[in-house]
Parts: sequence; structure tokens; C-alpha cells
Amino acid sequence: MTAGKRGKMEHQRIRQLDGLRGLAALAVVVSHCANAGLIPEIFGKGFGKMGVALFFALSGLLMGRLYLDRPFTGRDIWGFAISRIARVLPLYYVVLLLGLIFGLSFDGAPEGLSWGSAALDSALLWRGNGVLWSVPVEMQFYLAFLALWCIVRLLHLSFVQVVLCALTAQALWIAEGGHELLRDWGETLPLWIHLFLFGLLLSRIPDHSRARLSRALDHGLPPATGFFLVALLPLALPELRRQVGLPVMHNAIDPISVGVPVALLFLAFIESRGLGWLASRPLRTLGALSFGVYLVHLPILSLIQRTALVEVSPALAALAVAVLSVLIAAGLHVLVERPAQRAIKGAAQRAPTPCTGNCPAP
Repeated sequence: MTAGKRGKMEHQRIRQLDGLRGLAALAVVVSHCANAGLIPEIFGKGFGKMGVALFFALSGLLMGRLYLDRPFTGRDIWGFAISRIARVLPLYYVVLLLGLIFGLSFDGAPEGLSWGSAALDSALLWRGNGVLWSVPVEMQFYLAFLALWCIVRLLHLSFVQVVLCALTAQALWIAEGGHELLRDWGETLPLWIHLFLFGLLLSRIPDHSRARLSRALDHGLPPATGFFLVALLPLALPELRRQVGLPVMHNAIDPISVGVPVALLFLAFIESRGLGWLASRPLRTLGALSFGVYLVHLPILSLIQRTALVEVSPALAALAVAVLSVLIAAGLHVLVERPAQRAIKGAAQRAPTPCTGNCPAP
């Protein structure tokens, strides 16, 4: 692929993906409000992790589109590392610190996140407490992605074959009960890595093929298909399936809990006409704020639960959680995320860039 074509792929923004990110954040907020008893419980107990699964698959898709076609050089590795650090860590550490200072809860527990081993694990990105669990998993995926990028670019191995081998190894590990050994450890990358890998596989679909797939699918399906798929989401709710007696596995390996997010990602990626509403400004705005919403909504929920609003109207309390989460995330986006990203990237540009290959002699 030429540099021009690569640049076109990297900078072509797919608006439906922005909206889908907002939808994923909304699913997480709704799920935790349900777990807190503010809305019907069928929207909790696993629905939020379907949103997280969507975040993970989206991350794999974007990493593949942005980096897999680049050479694996010191300059490109440096750019990747700085971009990921600037995108994730500033807001993560600010929210973690505020939660510790004010005793806010990241898991819905009244006592909040204490200055103990859980906080240290979260700070070191070893494993996260409560809703923070996904951030260490995400950062660990970035390290795994570097290894995959290296294997594909330097060893000239087939990307698809490498990913299929990784998926097979994970499936065998789960089939042998390997994931049970990590039960006490909580959510881990080995248990969720297939979502990232599914996204990476989707990233290899060229733009012209995406357009062809979209036309073929839209020709064979009515325009309302996207709405119909989202309307069917309640049937995928883990708690609803439990209540009607259907088997439900761990979210990471449940076929429906994994399949629905991946199917939605595929349709949004090819820009299916049926999901065109995902490109609406409200959802894209929510998508831009999704990381902040994800990080702050549980502390806000913890505070709202201590007010009289919960007794007056649980549904109104849930709405307050959602609205305040968006407003505070917007403030953090302006005051923390964007300035920190500019500062980190600016400092990185002024620093000596690592090189590989023909480096100048000292």
C-alpha cells in the first residue's frame, strides 16, 4: 500500500463508528443504573459488559486501520505509544485520583475505592477496580498489539493466519478451563482478547470492499433493518435470558453477548444504511465524550444514591446520572483530556525520536 492510500485510510472518518461508541457508553450507564435498582433489572447484570465488548472491538478495529499498514520502526512505535498514552492515561489518572480523594465509588459500593492494594493495582494498570477494570485490559492489549505488529511487519507472516492462531489458542485455553484459574484475578486480557482481534480482522477490509458490502447488504435488506437490530437488543440482554431460563455464559465468551456487539460493529463499519442514524450529531457527540462518561458515571451514581431523589423517582435519578455524567465528561474533555493530549504530544515532538535501522553514529 502506498503512503497516499495509507493516509487516506487512516484519515477517513467513519461517523457511524463515532455514534456506535456513544451507544456503547450509554449501554454501560444503563446497566449500572439497573444494577443499582433505578431501572428494571433486566437492563443490568451483564448488559454493560456488552457495551465494553463493543469498546474493545472498536479499539482493535481502529488500531488496525491506523497502524498495521505502517512500517514497524522506532518512529512509528514512538508515535503509537505517545498517541495511546495521551488518549487514555491523563483522564484515567485524574478520575482515579479524584475518586480516591473524595471517596467516590467505582463499583457502586458506598465505601468507594480505598487507598489500598486495589488503588495501587489500578494506578499501575495491573488490574482495575470496578468499572476501571477495562482500562488495564485496554493498555495491555496495546502491548499485545505491538507484538502482533512486529510479527506481521518484520517477520512477514500472514496477519490473518497469526490472528487465527491466536484465536485458536485462546479457544483451547478456555475449553480446557484456563479462564477458571484467573477467576480470582477478575477480568483479564486473555479472556477478552478475541474482541480486539475481531476488530483487527475487520480493519483489513479495504474501503472499496466496505462500500461493496454495504451496497449488497442494503440492497437485500430494508432500510429499517438497523432499527430492527437495535430493537432486538433486549432479547440479547443477559438478565432477560436468565429470567426466561435460557443459558447465559460469562459475558466474554457468551455467543450472544459477543456476537451482537461484533455484528453491530460490522454493520457500522461498512456504513450500512440501516444504521445511518448512528451518524447523528447527538450520538457522535456522546461518542467523543464516551471515555469520560465511562469513567465518571459510577462515582456520580454513588453520589446520586445518597440523595432523596432515589426515593422520589428512581427513573429520574437514573436520568440525572446520565445527564450529569455527560456534562462532567464534557467539562473534563475541555479541561483535562484535550490540554493533556496537546501537552504530551507537544513534549514528544520536542524529544529525540527513537530510531531503528540506519541510526546516526554517536
